[in-house]
Amino acid sequence: MMIGRVLPFVLTVMFLALPLQAQVYLMSDELEELENALREEPDREYVFRLRNGDVISGPILDIQSWAPALSPGSPEVPDQESLGFTVSVDALTGKVTIDSRDIAYFERRYEAYRHRHRGYIIPTAQPIGDDAFIGLWEIGFLYAGGGVGPLSITAGRSFVPGIPARDQFSLVNVKATVAEADNGLVESGKQYYAVGFNGAWLNDKNFIGHAYVNATFTGARAAATTTFFTKVAGPELMQVNLGTLVNAFNLPLANGAFGVAISIDTRFPDFHDLHAVMELANADITLPGNTLLYLGVRTALSSVGMDFGITLAPGPTVIPAVAFAWTPF
Repeated sequence: MMIGRVLPFVLTVMFLALPLQAQVYLMSDELEELENALREEPDREYVFRLRNGDVISGPILDIQSWAPALSPGSPEVPDQESLGFTVSVDALTGKVTIDSRDIAYFERRYEAYRHRHRGYIIPTAQPIGDDAFIGLWEIGFLYAGGGVGPLSITAGRSFVPGIPARDQFSLVNVKATVAEADNGLVESGKQYYAVGFNGAWLNDKNFIGHAYVNATFTGARAAATTTFFTKVAGPELMQVNLGTLVNAFNLPLANGAFGVAISIDTRFPDFHDLHAVMELANADITLPGNTLLYLGVRTALSSVGMDFGITLAPGPTVIPAVAFAWTPF
């Protein structure tokens, strides 16, 4: 009986103590990373998300490690000089000093935004890398993407009620980032170049393939992508069915049709997680009236991105636009 009463208490203490012990070494790793950043990249901007939900960003000015005083006869604390630290940041409001115990996590500004590899629809030239995601586009299209090094793959399929499985849409996009360098235009700005292939099934019977090249230029708060693409596979006239939702319609697109797209993603200056996204696309430049324009905003949290906006299509037609992306890893 005594064991039955004591054992839960012991297990509870062990369960609570393990995270505290792990935190000692986690803080040591964090301290080493920040000290390396201050020494090697003094102008690099970091984003600190605090446990109370506040976000502070800016270059690191100073780091001070600390340890609690030990009373006489108290046991030695493992790695005590790494138990905590304070970091001073050159934030928008001036110098801010943050206690390590208040930090939920931190990342370089570039790495904190995990959706830089895509606009609303158009892929940028930046690789997906470690920012694998699962997304839901326009409520009815489920897709996911991941990458290894310069190679990025995205695939998805629609699941719209009222449309038979044979009439759903599918998509596969393969992209390789072939070059990356400083752009020489903006401090800390980069330039990326990529080539790719996009295969789509507008119903199971209508396959359409595009090859494309694109370039992305990044700055302190914005990224601009230009994409050139051409149709390389598929029939020139497709009949598209959408079940009982609307009548079937014909979609003409000549082989060799040349298209262009422009995507701009910029972060609002006074917000850490809010972006404006604009896209302009035309699949056949000989038909300028078939141009699509997307205007929207994106909230980019640590693991969830949400897009809300409108798409202006020929007609004229205004289409509500919404998308969600989850980056769980």
